[in-house]
Amino acid sequence: MSANHDLERRIADFYANEAPTRAPDRVLGSILDAIDITPQRRAIFRAPWRFPTLSRRAWLVLAAAALVAGAVMGAIGLGALRSDPVTDLIAPDPATLVWTQDALVQDWPAPVRPEPPSGAVVVPMAVGDDARWDSGERRWEPYEHPDPVGDVAPGGPAWIDIREVHLSAGGAVFTLKLADDPRPIPDPAARWIAYGVVLDTNGDGIADVRMGMDNLPEGGGHRAWRTDLGTGRTHAAAGPPYGSVRTTGEVPESIGLDTYYPDESALASSPDASLWYGLQPGEDTFTFYAWSSVIEAGRVVATDYAPDAGWLVTGSQPETTLVGPTWTLDTEFTRGNESLTLVQTVTFTTAGRVSIDAGCMTGEGAVVVEPDALRVRDIVVTDVPCGSGVAQLSARLMSVLTAGDLRYTLDTGLLELRAGTDVLLFQAQFEGPPS
Repeated sequence: MSANHDLERRIADFYANEAPTRAPDRVLGSILDAIDITPQRRAIFRAPWRFPTLSRRAWLVLAAAALVAGAVMGAIGLGALRSDPVTDLIAPDPATLVWTQDALVQDWPAPVRPEPPSGAVVVPMAVGDDARWDSGERRWEPYEHPDPVGDVAPGGPAWIDIREVHLSAGGAVFTLKLADDPRPIPDPAARWIAYGVVLDTNGDGIADVRMGMDNLPEGGGHRAWRTDLGTGRTHAAAGPPYGSVRTTGEVPESIGLDTYYPDESALASSPDASLWYGLQPGEDTFTFYAWSSVIEAGRVVATDYAPDAGWLVTGSQPETTLVGPTWTLDTEFTRGNESLTLVQTVTFTTAGRVSIDAGCMTGEGAVVVEPDALRVRDIVVTDVPCGSGVAQLSARLMSVLTAGDLRYTLDTGLLELRAGTDVLLFQAQFEGPPS
């Protein structure tokens, strides 16, 4: 075998075994640049076509080039077929983002926020700084989540910027506190502004319900709507009573939602958007996020989410201790034809003292708190004139507190005192938010 043929064989073997699976980026870049700048001209005269006469070495070089080109086109093809559900979103038709009368019965035209395939984080909310104790539910309301101010798109309006989200879990009342208000409220044909929340009702990290409110033409108030994202069905109501009822023909139907648009009332003291939502069956346990958005000239120009990523859930309640609340005991009794209620109170201090208002007497003494027992002693009392019915109830409370074996149980805002077979149940009352 000649040296020349041996070289050709080794070149062929090299390209057969070492062909790259992907061409370097510079190769693809140079190809695309060449395609872009190379003039494409039609030939005026076309010569008869024939196979050119090529040497074996030339054929080997062309074969190697074909392998490289195949790798390049394969990379392009795979890249074109790959789809990222988080980033590859289809932009809505701008024509659908322009407010018309048809929008009165439709969902917000911009798409729901995409979520990562691996699932978004769940962020626990905290009891609010201005929370109030709900004695009926025995918990602090509302929960709150602060959101950074200034995280809207550059130049985004402050009345889209959510600074805090509140949730009262008892009735699913959502409040979006904004950095500013949009007053005067514009016509939606010029500036279409919406506020709302999105719920995940089954914990799979996918949005199930989107609800919100947006502005109507001047004098029309605002519109409220709720969309089942699984079925695509939207319930909407335009104008007063702001979402609590919609009318289909002559039959009123509740949409399970009521709303307050920011600064719609002249009495409003702060720029808030609020939604009162009636939870549907199976929605008792949910996570959510808040959102706000504005459309101008058929384009979404600013959107804010709170939180920017993830879902919110109610957090833990502060532990209720003996010291802190005023423990109240409400007892009904009759006096003649009257039905009355006597409110008795017991308050514990960090200094080991207890104050008592029994109705017919008030007093103070020392108290020793053990894991499941109380020892009250050295009580000094002051009598207060009262009727016989109140006197009996006062005597009962004092006999329990001074019993030698006084047991207690503390559970989420309820204090049970037991002395023998006599049991008194007190409820916690607070004057201010938890520290």
